[in-house]
Amino acid sequence: MFQYAFGRYLSQLFNCPLELDTSWFDYFQFHEVKRRFRLNSLDISCNAEFSSGTKRWVLGALTINQPKVRTLARHILPRVGMHPYFENQPYHTTGYPVTIPVKPSCHSLFTIGYWQTAIPFLKVRKQICNEFKPLNSISEAAQNWLDLILTTNSVFLHVRRGDYANLGAHMLPVSYYEKAVSKIFETCPANPEWFIFSDDLDWCKKHFHFLEKPYYVEYTSANADIEDLWLMRSAKAGIMANSSFSWWASALGPKSRTIITPRYWWGIEGSNFPALRIPTWQAV
Repeated sequence: MFQYAFGRYLSQLFNCPLELDTSWFDYFQFHEVKRRFRLNSLDISCNAEFSSGTKRWVLGALTINQPKVRTLARHILPRVGMHPYFENQPYHTTGYPVTIPVKPSCHSLFTIGYWQTAIPFLKVRKQICNEFKPLNSISEAAQNWLDLILTTNSVFLHVRRGDYANLGAHMLPVSYYEKAVSKIFETCPANPEWFIFSDDLDWCKKHFHFLEKPYYVEYTSANADIEDLWLMRSAKAGIMANSSFSWWASALGPKSRTIITPRYWWGIEGSNFPALRIPTWQAV
């Protein structure tokens, strides 16, 4: 989603078409939890694949964000009419401002990176909010949750655990959520209703004893990931995890609602990334 927002911004900036290279999903995933390409379940205006067949594999290999591959790509891609533009640092949430490239007059711009910063999204916010919605009707089970969320002083609370534990990432402590809940009471209407979203609801049920009668959002649907995103986007306020999933659930909602975000993305000093935050969000 961050990559698409960056690409959509560049396509508007340069008045040129946007095409997607999704070869990573098929060939170049090396971590344990495999991802599927899911943007085609949203109402995006671009579904054009950049390449196919052997060419798709070769070009996809040249987008791997490793120093030796970068050097090779910088030599090969211009020869086939493409100018590679690599992210300055190879990993996400680095918090640096994006430097917008200058498009070469006779080349296609081939962007390679995560681009996890709020800057491009804020440039094309209205269009992205229109595109990042379910392409098809949501399931009956999700609609039942949506009806409840829309008719209460709903606050979503997102917790990401599963793959973070396997990847050795820093998971946010319970104290972050306690502070965030206190902040909600200071800034939001009385009597908030808490809607808990997580890949580990059992853990949440053991640790969120400080919440009064929260809803643990559980249902069965083939599109539960897209629907969860839409449900959180529809809440009156929200408490993010250190997760791009709840980042987008927060960003796609109304500008005026209260969103609490971790000041330290990985819960430790040195992980304060201001460029990752939308200015209206409150960091805790």
